[in-house]
Parts: sequence; C-alpha cells; structure tokens
Amino acid sequence: MEQSQHFTYQPLPNGSDLKSSSHVKDVQRISKIGSYEIDFIHNTRSWSDQAAINFGFSAGTPWCTALVNERIHPDDFDSVKKTWTDAIKEKSSFEH
Repeated sequence: MEQSQHFTYQPLPNGSDLKSSSHVKDVQRISKIGSYEIDFIHNTRSWSDQAAINFGFSAGTPWCTALVNERIHPDDFDSVKKTWTDAIKEKSSFEH
C-alpha cells in the first residue's frame, strides 16, 4: 500500500511576522531551540518564549541583559561578549 501526502506552500499573509507565528513557536517548543535578537543600532532586544525558558526564565519574561549575562557559563562569557562586540563594530548579525 502506497501512502502519499500533499503539502501546499502557503505564504504568510502580508505584514505577518514569521517570528511570532504559532508554527515557529511550536517548532521551537518541540525542539527546545529558542531564538533571540539584539538590535544594537536601535538598542532593542527580544527573544522567543523558548529562549527565555532555555535561560531558566518563564515564557513571556522580557529580555534583561544583566540577568541573561548571569546565566551564561563563565567559560563561555568572553566568547559571547566578543561575538556581541564584533557585531556592534561590524554592524553585522551573528549566530551561536
């Protein structure tokens, strides 16, 4: 018996924010992978509910750099700080 599934690409409605879509939230929750964004130009920071959970906070907790820094392992802190500093200097994005 052969099974087939049909998948149809459906773009998000104009003006929709992919980061806030329920599908992305579900994928992050299931995979336990969060995301965060730091905009050094506009001095804004945000993260997904799963990223907050991964750092040990409740979903919906607003980003607080001081609290996040306390959760970064001391052995990793210099590397994270360098990555963020380089991104500021180069006005570029990065991935961890």
